[in-house]
Parts: sequence; structure tokens; C-alpha cells
Amino acid sequence: MRLKDRSKLPIYLRAERADANFDIRHRFAASVLWDLPFYRNSKSAAGRLLKNWQLASIFQAHTGQPFTLNVAFDANGDGNLTDRPSNMNGIIFVGGGGPQRLALAPGRGLADFFTFGQDGAVGRNTVRGDSFVSLDLALSKRFSLGETHELTFRTEFFNFFNRPNFGLPVRTIGAPGFGSATDTVGSGRTVVFTVKARF
Repeated sequence: MRLKDRSKLPIYLRAERADANFDIRHRFAASVLWDLPFYRNSKSAAGRLLKNWQLASIFQAHTGQPFTLNVAFDANGDGNLTDRPSNMNGIIFVGGGGPQRLALAPGRGLADFFTFGQDGAVGRNTVRGDSFVSLDLALSKRFSLGETHELTFRTEFFNFFNRPNFGLPVRTIGAPGFGSATDTVGSGRTVVFTVKARF
């Protein structure tokens, strides 16, 4: 904003009031530890193999982070390539989990979203990225091998549902891939097997 535009100062300040970059509006986390009840009192061979298993889980879910839309060049002439669009008419918001969050309506182009010599009217952090959902599971069992020896078997599943959690999308109108995420948060499903002996 140029200092000569003091008459517009309240308008510009209103456009700067927004959610923080790290704001996560809703978040849910749960942890469950379950001693599986199967064959608990059995002394048979099947009982020794199938009893005393334990299932642990951590579930996390939260809404997406906010981000700011920009146009691809210096529209207001202040020398900074951080100008925001003058309007959002013609931007399609894509719902549901997926890499694409925004798209331009048919027939719309970069020239529809700025006015030369003016600051954009769209506020800061007005759009949110994709939500995050993840479930981690662990299945374990301890085998007693005499009075002092023990063998623990553990299998861990990270991101059990193999859900892609997409990062923030390309936010610059007119840039290649506008509105689509180019990376993910976290990895795909990972399975880890662990065997530990104690003696």
C-alpha cells in the first residue's frame, strides 16, 4: 500500500484481518488400547497362539489450513509480486478430499481478477486447503518362553487407510496447476514388523 492512499487505510486493514497461517479450526484426536478377548482362558495350542494380543490405535483428523490467493504479477505497481485478486467471481471451489481445491470457471482468465494500479479487494487467508485424516494401528503379542525369556511380536500400520493428505495448492491465479496441490502431508501406508527378545 502506498502512503498517499491514506484515505483507503481502513479498507486495507479490514482486508488484512484474517485467520493465522497456522490456524486449524477443528481438530479431533483419539487413542484406543484394546486387549483382544479371544481365547483368553484357553490352554490349547490355538489358545497359546491366539490369546493375549493387543491392538493400539491413534486417529487424527483436522480441517485444512488457510491460504491467500495472489495474481501472477505486480498489478498495483508497488514493486512486489504479492498482489491479491480484485474479486473471486469466476473461481470454482472444489469440495471433498482431493488434490484440486480451486479452478477457474470456463471463459475466465487472469485479466478478470485484477485492475491495473489498484490493490486487490480479496482478503488474506480467505481459502482453506484439504483436510487431514490419518489412522495408525499397532498389533502386538508377547510370548513367554520360560520364566525369564520373552518374545514380543509387533506389527504397525501407519496411515492404515492409505489416504492421501494433500498439502496447500498452487495459489497464484494464472500459474500452471492453479488450485491443485503438488505434494502431500505425510506418507502413504507404511507397514513395520518388529520382533524383540528379552532374556
